[in-house]
Amino acid sequence: MYFGRRHCIECSFDHNCRRLYHNAERARTCSSVAEGYDGMFASVNNVTDVNGQINGYISATGIQQIASQPIEEDDVVTPYSVFPTILFDHGVGLAWWKNMCDGKKMQSKK
Repeated sequence: MYFGRRHCIECSFDHNCRRLYHNAERARTCSSVAEGYDGMFASVNNVTDVNGQINGYISATGIQQIASQPIEEDDVVTPYSVFPTILFDHGVGLAWWKNMCDGKKMQSKK
């Protein structure tokens, strides 16, 4: 339902803003598929070492071709990275989430 000029009550996004964010999620999902990644990137604590200590914080991650800064990490994905995708397509976002949570060492030590 639209109220006024291009303002969507259901999503609270301006039409152009919604298109921009939707295209960003398309870029993220398509890039992960094209590159063969099992998930998507977002700023996150790095993996832990053998003693259970976190090895820093990863913020320079993502798709280099559209990034605003140099990408330094491309080997750590995080399940919460799919939440923006879920906003636009529940099925696609939840499929990515499940794929990551089912992955090796994501929610267990296996």
